[in-house]
Parts: sequence; structure tokens; C-alpha cells
Amino acid sequence: MNSSKIKRLISYHIRKIQFFLNEIIIIIKKNNNKIIIIIIITIIMATIRKNLIVDSRDRTNGTSSSFYISFPQPIRVSNFKLTRTIIKSTWYVVNASNFSIDFAETDAIDTSESSFSISPGNYTSSQIEVALKAGFDGASAANGNARTYTVTIDTTTGLTKITGSAGNFNILFSSGTNTATTLADVIGFVVSDTGAGADHTSTEIVELGGKDKIFLKSNTLCPGDDSGFITSSNDGHVVGVIPLSAASGDVQADIYVEDPMYVYSTSTISYCDFYLTYSGNVAVDLNGSEWYFTASLLLSK
Repeated sequence: MNSSKIKRLISYHIRKIQFFLNEIIIIIKKNNNKIIIIIIITIIMATIRKNLIVDSRDRTNGTSSSFYISFPQPIRVSNFKLTRTIIKSTWYVVNASNFSIDFAETDAIDTSESSFSISPGNYTSSQIEVALKAGFDGASAANGNARTYTVTIDTTTGLTKITGSAGNFNILFSSGTNTATTLADVIGFVVSDTGAGADHTSTEIVELGGKDKIFLKSNTLCPGDDSGFITSSNDGHVVGVIPLSAASGDVQADIYVEDPMYVYSTSTISYCDFYLTYSGNVAVDLNGSEWYFTASLLLSK
């Protein structure tokens, strides 16, 4: 790593240096006419707060959303506070973690499982209706049943209704082959098999707007299972929370002034990992877009 990258990686601007003066306590105690002087010297080492600037382009390895950085010299971090992020909204609402549907036409010629996936991307209600219909129709045809389906998202309730042209079908959200990448949450269904029926309606509204936040995590700074964030989430290794508000393709810049996030590193480190996830530890894919953040570090000796 050249000097310019090192300068961009970490800025050694000292914001605050706290010195604790040596304290000498003299205790005078009389014992058998003798004066015993006990001198207790307490020395508290100085702590230093520094700014850390991380640009994903300066990573040692990894991708823009999951990478390692190296420090020019070893450090020990006792406190980490995310202060600013600049990130472009390039992630997809439908992605490789939630783009699949498994179902079975329970009274058809072939009752075995059928499966399909829709393309990763951001969808409007009408676009995802078309994609789902094509998926159901195509999978049914591939099984030799040749049933057709109607998919509608109610403009008032926001609920998804899927109807078959004949017979019954069971959407295998929880027991299907691809349940790990099920589309259920996005289209308003709970992750549970629907059971056999001529049609199925979701119980929640369609979530085509995506998530309201993503988590910045670090196994190096927060190695335990618990979150390092004061306001604990259900995810471990969290050192920062990034609220999402920008429309797809827009650049989102945020400055954070909340209380610090306390994380502790018990050893000296020369590198650090950072990665982005949604709730539930689902990886965020920035599709190659780079980003950067700044943080305030409290270093100890």
C-alpha cells in the first residue's frame, strides 16, 4: 500500500488528548511511635482519540461491501464511533438472497416441486406481478402441467394475491428446496408453507421499497456474539447502523451525532474487517459501487 493510500485510509488528527496527572497519596500512620509513610503512586496512561477514514477502494482484499483494511502501524481500539457515511443506493431489493419460489401443484399430473427465481433488481408493483406470473407459468409448463397463474398486488391494501387457472397449489416458502433464498418477505408472505389452495393472499404488504437500515459490522472490533452498538440489535458484531433514505441510484450522505458505540478490542490489531448486512445477517451487495465512512477511535496503550 503506497503512502497516498495510507493517508486516505487513516488520518492521524488528534481531536482530544486526556492526561491524568500522577497522583501521590501520602498516608501517615503512627505505629509504636514510628511513622510509616506509604506512598501510592497511580499513573493512568493517556488515551488518544483519532479519526479513521475508510474508503472501500483502499481495501487490502474483499469486495466493496465486505473487505479488510490494513493499518500503517498496530493499534488497540477501546471505542469506535461511526461519524459519517457516503454511500450510493446501488443495492437491489430483490437479490440473490431473496429471489426464489418453490411450489407444488397438489392435484396435477405432476405433483412434484416446481421452482423458479426472478432476476435481481428493483421492481414496481406491476413489474413484479409480471415477473411472478412468468415464473409460475414457466415452472408449471416445465413440469408438464401447463397451468397459468394470475398475480395481483392490491393498490389499496398492498397485499399480493396469487391465483391458479385450475386445481390447487401449495407455495413451499418454508419446506422448499430454495427456502434459504425465498421471496416470501418481499411479496408480503410469512416464511411458512401456504397449504393447498386455489389461491393464496399475503398477510403483509409488499416491501418493494427495500430496507430502512443496514448494519456496519466488524468481527475484529467486536469479536463476540453481542452487538457493540449501545442500542442492541438482534445481530452480533454491529459497530454502526446506517439508516436508508435515498432512492435507488442516489448518493446518500449522513452525519451521525448519536451517542458513541462502544466496542472493545482486547489485543493489538494491524488490520480490520468491515462488512455490510441487513437485519438477520443477510449480506448487502453494492453491485460493485464503492463507498466510504469516517469514524472516531479511542485508542489505548
